[in-house]
Amino acid sequence: MKVFQLEFGISEETIQTAALQGGGKAPEGVCGALHAVRVILGSGSALEEIENDFSAKAGSKQCREIRGMRSLPCSGCVTLSAYLLEQHIDEVKAGNPNIFWRSASHCEL
Repeated sequence: MKVFQLEFGISEETIQTAALQGGGKAPEGVCGALHAVRVILGSGSALEEIENDFSAKAGSKQCREIRGMRSLPCSGCVTLSAYLLEQHIDEVKAGNPNIFWRSASHCEL
């Protein structure tokens, strides 16, 4: 989530709260890395696609199931979530251009 902080205008408090959601502690037992994507995007078709792709690659959205199958380690779930978010970034931009306007104000040219 920290990687996307400026781009999505995520507060430090939100990042700290989300960091406590790993290890199956996220709502509904969802993988903490996938939960972070939910926090960043909120809702929408990009989130649906990311969740479907994540589940297809990890074997589940649920932390306990992923760990039980040993399909991905936690670091792999973080990498996968970041990769999928990056893959859908254009769709997210189209759905909410104001997010990226905020981040552009933080950049030095």
